Amino acid sequence: MEDAEHTALRQPIESWGDKATNQPLSRKEKQSWLLYDFAQSVYSLVGISGFIPVLTTALADEQAWRNVGLSTPETCDASKGILYDCRKCIEGEGTKFFPSANASIITDPPVSIGSLSIDPVAFTTACISFSVLAQAVLFLTTSAAADYGTLRKRLLLVVTVIGAASTMAFVLMIDPSAWWLAGILLIISNVCFGASQVYYNAFLPLLVDADSRANSPDKRDAVANELSNQGYAMGYLGGVILIFVALGITVGMGGSLASVRVSLVLTGIWWLGLGGLAISGLKARPGPPRPEGKSIVSLSSAALGTAWRQRKEYSEAFSFLLVYFVFSDGYSTISVVGVLFAQQELCMNSGEIAALLVEVPLMAMAGNMFFLWLQRRLGWSGKAMLELLLGLCALLP
Repeated sequence: MEDAEHTALRQPIESWGDKATNQPLSRKEKQSWLLYDFAQSVYSLVGISGFIPVLTTALADEQAWRNVGLSTPETCDASKGILYDCRKCIEGEGTKFFPSANASIITDPPVSIGSLSIDPVAFTTACISFSVLAQAVLFLTTSAAADYGTLRKRLLLVVTVIGAASTMAFVLMIDPSAWWLAGILLIISNVCFGASQVYYNAFLPLLVDADSRANSPDKRDAVANELSNQGYAMGYLGGVILIFVALGITVGMGGSLASVRVSLVLTGIWWLGLGGLAISGLKARPGPPRPEGKSIVSLSSAALGTAWRQRKEYSEAFSFLLVYFVFSDGYSTISVVGVLFAQQELCMNSGEIAALLVEVPLMAMAGNMFFLWLQRRLGWSGKAMLELLLGLCALLP
């Protein structure tokens, strides 16, 4: 027997009792929805996949050396006569410490959290992993907030403000002793970014329903794909623009950590300013009223339980979601940790990393166009192209 709350969600929106829900989609509202992706995606491209891991690791690394009574060793430079008690990054091997004959050998020291010692890079990756876990817990326990009443728009504003503010707060992370606070800001900002995606995408089916062109199932799918693709493109455009700005700042400031902080505060301002403007242009489009006596957590848990019980009935969809979870988590890990690999193993400085961040979305857009052309040329199905792309990803070292 179907739960009452799920029955309410299946009822026509005309029965929800709010005229705002039924208003046709206006050009302003559509542009506002697209603008939010333009505002939000800079965090992904410039923040969590770029400068946030770099800054957090750098602070933890410098504090680790302070903990053993030393300042961070200088970079070895034969032209300046710096040959010993210095560090040099060797491509493929990482950063090595070269002690003088009279000095005891010191490898990269760890930072300490209570009685726990952890490598600076491992600290950053642990914070990223914890933020992803926190995202999952948050989504599973509060996902129903996007379905009932007007919480969707209000929560989108809340997570935007908190996420952008915690991103801007990295400008204050100057002293290495704040390394642990940088980790907390990383977690908060990334959790808010993930939540903003949930509440932002929750508007999509409502906007599609409000579009006058979506008057049949086929046309509805076409409108949904069009809006989704336009949002995706706007997100890439916003990210690329800010990456070019960050590249100019980083090169102009000599690739210093100060340039990283400036780029991150601009990321937060971009997200908050344009994101707030976008949210103001969205109608609340409230969902059905929340069932009396039911909390958001209980409704979210009930929805999760219903989906689990129906996994055999929708086995193909369940298998797809399971495989997609593994793929998306793996890909996200590569994109986020990749910048640390570039910094630690490929010996890239901040300026080179900024240039790399420019290349990634540009190559992604070129790849999208190429594989769309290839699909039309070969006449392959979407499934065949997906198998090809996954196979190519698996071949990467």
